[in-house]
Amino acid sequence: MMDARHDHPKLVLPPPTYPAVLFVMAWVLDQHLIPPFIDSVSSAPLLGAILVILGLGAAGWAVLRFMRAGTHVEPHKPTLAMVMDGPFRFSRNPIYASFFALFAGVGMIMKLEWTIVFLPILWLCLRLWVIAPEEAFLSSRFGSEYEHYRQKVRRWL
Repeated sequence: MMDARHDHPKLVLPPPTYPAVLFVMAWVLDQHLIPPFIDSVSSAPLLGAILVILGLGAAGWAVLRFMRAGTHVEPHKPTLAMVMDGPFRFSRNPIYASFFALFAGVGMIMKLEWTIVFLPILWLCLRLWVIAPEEAFLSSRFGSEYEHYRQKVRRWL
């Protein structure tokens, strides 16, 4: 049995904090710095809606797989099992991939071009401060089972 203090990855901030903060920054910049240029792209809201639907679907499917496995979605709670089915067959991080779809999709619906500019920053934040600690934790927690899964399944898509 793992020590309760070490049964989950140690993250600086909860993962949804990064897209939320960057989205607010995008909105503020859009409102006060640079006027929208996406207005000329009439299909942006439709494409954004499709991305939002895909993002919500992927995240929902992943959460259901966590629930079915009897483990926690929240990274600050104990990790009780590895989830390798459902969307986790295609991506080790389907929830974080859905963050990108939702971030870009809502940005397109609201015509906030700064969300597109901030996508690489979101990727970097998640990669350094969420995924790296989670992968290190999962490797120490599940050993060769996680390493085999990591070799077999891509990080993103």
